[in-house]
Amino acid sequence: TTLFRSVDKAPEVISRVQPKVPQAIIGKKKSLRVVFIFVVDEKGTVGNVRVLYSSENSAYDNLMAKCVKEWLFSPAIRRSKPVKCLIKQSVDMSAETASPFSI
Repeated sequence: TTLFRSVDKAPEVISRVQPKVPQAIIGKKKSLRVVFIFVVDEKGTVGNVRVLYSSENSAYDNLMAKCVKEWLFSPAIRRSKPVKCLIKQSVDMSAETASPFSI
């Protein structure tokens, strides 16, 4: 979700790291969700990743934060120029899918 309303085109994910989440981190949980806010700069690079809502599992939150930092976006566009943009993004993982990217 783009938090700045003043962009003409929101950033889009170009590539993202698909982590392997060890069972030790998942534990007995059926699902985990962490919500981040971060900046996507004019080059599409992610920076300043912060946890907005924790999954209550700091190991999971930290692993997902490391992955999000490696994502690459197309930059936000305002008036035909790339601009920095603040993003809110949830990362959910379900034990059934074993994938942390039900985004």
